[in-house]
Amino acid sequence: MGILSLTEKRDNLLMWAHYAAEHTGYVIGFDTTHQYWNNFGDETGNDHASVLRKVDYSDRRPSPGHVAAVTRTEMYFTKSREWQYEQEWRVFRVLEQADHVIGLENDLPICLFNYPKESVREVLVGCRASEETENAIVEIVAGTKAYQEVDVLKAEIVQPNSSSISDLLGCRVRPKVGRAPPDASRLSETRHRRSL
Repeated sequence: MGILSLTEKRDNLLMWAHYAAEHTGYVIGFDTTHQYWNNFGDETGNDHASVLRKVDYSDRRPSPGHVAAVTRTEMYFTKSREWQYEQEWRVFRVLEQADHVIGLENDLPICLFNYPKESVREVLVGCRASEETENAIVEIVAGTKAYQEVDVLKAEIVQPNSSSISDLLGCRVRPKVGRAPPDASRLSETRHRRSL
């Protein structure tokens, strides 16, 4: 099984540091009201792991003696409260059904799944991303008809010399190309630039 993890919050400093190569990568914002995000699973809709769901953060962890009593949904969609800052949503996919597989020497392969281009609403470029990365993203978005409505935005650290954590956590977003900032129906997937 493979996991696609998304976050509700595109301006979380820790998420950028951990999952976007310390702000040098990018985030893809999806419109999760698109039917694709609610259309996983079998024809009967019984595969709860294959439906986009919010992760539950809990202090209770399954003990080895009670693992059999844990439901599949609890197992796949529960994490320790320490990870609550991620505001994570997940969907699971069978890796053998991947649309593309990238083999890596001395590592596990990367399994990629297609998603509808029209479900993309924004691409947010990290505040430390190279000009080459920015230009490549702008070129892809501008050159793809299905991305005509996609915003390309640039993250900026607010008050980088501030000693206040709350000041540093406020990433401001400015338009790079395109239109207005996104609405609340979007979830973001953090990606490093090699995923382009």
